[in-house]
Amino acid sequence: MAEGQVFNQEHRHTSLIATLRERWNLGDPFTARDAAARTFSHAFTLEAPRDPRSWPAPAPRPVPAFSEEDAALGKVASALGRTFLDGLRQHAQENDIKLEGLPDDPKADIPPGQIVTLLRSAAAMYFPLLAPAPAK
Repeated sequence: MAEGQVFNQEHRHTSLIATLRERWNLGDPFTARDAAARTFSHAFTLEAPRDPRSWPAPAPRPVPAFSEEDAALGKVASALGRTFLDGLRQHAQENDIKLEGLPDDPKADIPPGQIVTLLRSAAAMYFPLLAPAPAK
């Protein structure tokens, strides 16, 4: 693409497959999805790539701080989130795992203020380095 040119058409992960198939003549599509996918071919129009030293330095956007107050207000538990939490609860019960923040009553709602504690406890099971340091 020409310097400064921007494209904003929708692409999917299958666009990469479609582009590779088209670019190197790799044959028929694997599925209807990559057959219908838009390729990135329009982005590869230069005879030679630009020198990476001429690329602009991207400026990162600030990431808003996570607020546990949102969790306390129940804003983090959408329908998808509640389904995920129910699955986490079921996994813990089936594997006899005690998760901090999970109510003892299997039918009790998970209080919004406990969601972050529960997620940290669950993450620490699979990713021990994420576990909070023990209190001294």
